[in-house]
Amino acid sequence: MTDDVSFAPVAPADYAEARAFIVKYFYAFEPMNRAYIGQKEASDADVEFTVKYLERGLGVKAVDRDGKIVGLSLGYIGQENDAEVMRQEAEQHGGDRKWRDILEFLAYVQDGADVLGKFGIDVAYEVQLVAVHPDYRGRSIGKKLVERQILKAKECGFRGVYVDCSNVFTARIMEGLGFECIHEIAFADYRTTEGLTIFQPEDEVHTMMRSFFKMI
Repeated sequence: MTDDVSFAPVAPADYAEARAFIVKYFYAFEPMNRAYIGQKEASDADVEFTVKYLERGLGVKAVDRDGKIVGLSLGYIGQENDAEVMRQEAEQHGGDRKWRDILEFLAYVQDGADVLGKFGIDVAYEVQLVAVHPDYRGRSIGKKLVERQILKAKECGFRGVYVDCSNVFTARIMEGLGFECIHEIAFADYRTTEGLTIFQPEDEVHTMMRSFFKMI
């Protein structure tokens, strides 16, 4: 039940609280971040890269009766050259090894998913993250956040929605909403351009990145 939770766009006044929520309830649990060998904490550059999406007006929040954020999702307008942009960003952060490696991995995933090429569209709406406070999980809040992102995509005239999932439970939400898995890569199978292994999953549940897409 979500009777005590309401949903609304993330406003500029929410940015500070939303940033803190992302760090505490997204990065602290996100399997790709946790699987990175040698550093469990998210890089500052990674956090700032994600938080800047708040300013693009595509965030949706779930709040309790006191107005406190208990769930959050961020959207993004995907472009044809996103993988190359991420690789360029990686080169600029050579001193931050984790962030560089994560960007190169995400670029690899984008290339493998090839959403625009596979589905013949010029641009796709992407759900960048979905995070829910531990006390509110299991109440379909994540699903409702994604549904509101899909509605936002439709309102903006997009033909499809794309989501990368490292979390099994988020992947199940996508499957339940009719998304198709179009690409997957096990963390343990990925190698950097130098041939290095950079991921070691913390458990046997969240072991891969899966990419989902749905025409709307």
